[in-house]
Amino acid sequence: DPVSEWDQPPADMQPPGSVIVKDYAAQTPLVQEESQEGKRLSYVQISIDNSNSIAAINFLLKDEDTGTWYKDGGKDFRVILAEAIPNSFYDLSNGAGLKVWPGILDWMSGMFLKPEESPPQALENGSEIEDVNPGNQMGDDVCKEYRLSKENVLENFLRVSVQKNTEEELNLVSFDTDLPGDVVLHWGVCKDDAKRWEILQGEYPSDTIVFRRRALQTTLQRKDNGTGSWGVLCIDDRHKGLLFVLKLKGDNTWLNNNGDDFYIPLT
Repeated sequence: DPVSEWDQPPADMQPPGSVIVKDYAAQTPLVQEESQEGKRLSYVQISIDNSNSIAAINFLLKDEDTGTWYKDGGKDFRVILAEAIPNSFYDLSNGAGLKVWPGILDWMSGMFLKPEESPPQALENGSEIEDVNPGNQMGDDVCKEYRLSKENVLENFLRVSVQKNTEEELNLVSFDTDLPGDVVLHWGVCKDDAKRWEILQGEYPSDTIVFRRRALQTTLQRKDNGTGSWGVLCIDDRHKGLLFVLKLKGDNTWLNNNGDDFYIPLT
């Protein structure tokens, strides 16, 4: 069923090196090879027996170095087989599939390494195939191209410390980071467990502005040795916690706590 959930692929479909994952998937390492242009490509070939009535292949990609999973805009990648691909594609006895494979790296190189010359096409049914691939040298094959954004993992530190001044009923919250460039502390306070953002009433550090009447933005001070930034906030004991995220001015990047606000308890 083209719209069903994942099912375990048949054993004869699983390429060498595949590992079974629970009862609904398999993980297959891609083979790496260099193209004629000297660039490395990763690929995998899955042989499909038409007698299995496979309607679609669902898949994701995983970068083993970083543990990053790649999806199609938040959804599974999906290759439609039933009704979208002519029957001759499955018939390897006529040699169509076997003749294509030995030279597929050259063809992939031209398609994936030069995306500006081959914009992505979404194929939904057989009628679109003829319009998208007129005179395709690969015969009855069908192609769908996706663009992937590579994520680079960078490691920086952010240290936050709290000192209490019991005589003046104040909390001194210090920030220290090695993030490069201008770092903006986007922050607010909260008075209960609901963690609703509020603007602190009182004096703020220099280089602080009010952001849409809901938060404060303070630009951290550059360290003298050029290795990062620092800052100090003074918050009275009426507040239960401090909420914040960071913003890098140069590229407008926001940094949070795995999707949530950073939260520092003050009680």
